[in-house]
Amino acid sequence: MIRLYAQLEPYGALVRWGRTFVDLAKALDRAQKLKAVQVEVRDDSKPRSKNLLAIYSGGRRVAG
Repeated sequence: MIRLYAQLEPYGALVRWGRTFVDLAKALDRAQKLKAVQVEVRDDSKPRSKNLLAIYSGGRRVAG
């Protein structure tokens, strides 16, 4: 289960956004197109310490 967590305001918290993805490529594409301050792509089926796949800031991939 791949999910997106988005920070919609500069000082806001990350909230779960949208639907659950099965395909990583589709999740990364949606994260890049999402108009948010920051978007984290996470695989919720893995342990919390290993589930972060990518981070997008302003539509640019900055980690992962």
